[in-house]
Amino acid sequence: MAFEVPDSYGRFSINVERRFRKLLDHRGVLTTITPHVFSAWWNNFRDERERYLGAHLLDSLVLRTDNMMASTNRHIVEMVIMRALRRCQVQIAADFDALVSILRSPRRGQALAPIRFVPVSLPGKVAKSGDTVLRNFKRTTGVSDRYFMRAEGLATQRAPISAFIFIDDCLGTGMQFGDFIQAYSIGKLAERVPCIYIPSVAHPKGIDALARSHPRIHVSPAEILTDRCGFFCGQRDNPHVWRRDGVNAVDDVREFYKRLLESRGVVPALSDRFGLDMTLGFHDATPNNTLKAMFANQNGWAPLLQR
Repeated sequence: MAFEVPDSYGRFSINVERRFRKLLDHRGVLTTITPHVFSAWWNNFRDERERYLGAHLLDSLVLRTDNMMASTNRHIVEMVIMRALRRCQVQIAADFDALVSILRSPRRGQALAPIRFVPVSLPGKVAKSGDTVLRNFKRTTGVSDRYFMRAEGLATQRAPISAFIFIDDCLGTGMQFGDFIQAYSIGKLAERVPCIYIPSVAHPKGIDALARSHPRIHVSPAEILTDRCGFFCGQRDNPHVWRRDGVNAVDDVREFYKRLLESRGVVPALSDRFGLDMTLGFHDATPNNTLKAMFANQNGWAPLLQR
């Protein structure tokens, strides 16, 4: 069978578009998507079936705004770090409030607490994600600059450190952080010093993959997505049927999506390396595991999210 619009979903596209435009009318809700950006992206979808697919992409969008990420970063500093340190049996402060005070207001003339924050960024590549995460984390948490360092400095770090905290925006398949571990020998470092990886958002597959390949790395996400957040996910009791409408076959949806993007010059339409098929976006970046239809800016295809 071919991908079709089910009879019961005849007004789905209209309703989703209308609802999203109302969100855009509320100032401060979707700060990085303007009406112009949305209209350009929506116009990528031209006929009834394409609009139906586009509406489902929009309806499944998981967007973390600037305010949401600021709240997440504060949660990391005020709650997640202390819990992770306790699991590693590392004593930095007596309680949560004391740790926050130490991180935000180190006393002059006294040694820093033995903890360092390291943004995740691969060598030799554009470090937009790592730099952006670092800048936003500093801005929204108030943690002193003196506690941050680059991964390049790990090999020459001489001060006694009780724990390294690696901060990141998203853990998808775990491949990218695995590359980071290899590039900077984090595995060997973790044999001597507790290494705690704190992504703002994590997919269960990535958590499981790191637990198998790098069991010494302590993974403590601020938020864990459901394992069924993939756009092409099937029903639990019938995995061949697309769970989003309960009618179309998963293979038909995937093939229609693939052919649509390829016909517009967006290639490759689907990724072999980053294959979680998510529709996740942040206010200033989009993870590799998000579908290209959401962020591609290629051959006339207009993006909804910033890459």
